[in-house]
Amino acid sequence: MGGVAVRATVVRRSDQPGRPASPPQSVADFITQESRYAPDINDGVRVNIAPIQKAGLLHADVLDAKDADKAIADRAEWRADERRWVREGKLPQPGWWSQ
Repeated sequence: MGGVAVRATVVRRSDQPGRPASPPQSVADFITQESRYAPDINDGVRVNIAPIQKAGLLHADVLDAKDADKAIADRAEWRADERRWVREGKLPQPGWWSQ
């Protein structure tokens, strides 16, 4: 991929909280990592910015640490609610699925 540089400062989400994972080892790894981030505009800015802040990709924190953790927990709860509503037939599909 011409012109694409992978910076060593890019950090993937770690399986262990508080410990950053190693940077992607190839351009393909980088693209795979970045394609996993799928913000849902219906979640709002706080919930969509929290994972980016937790990964250390912002120049400065915009959310308090405890609010970032709460935002991520909120998103997980909302996703569980949507999955349940789909199983119950109240929604045709979760809102974060592509059309």
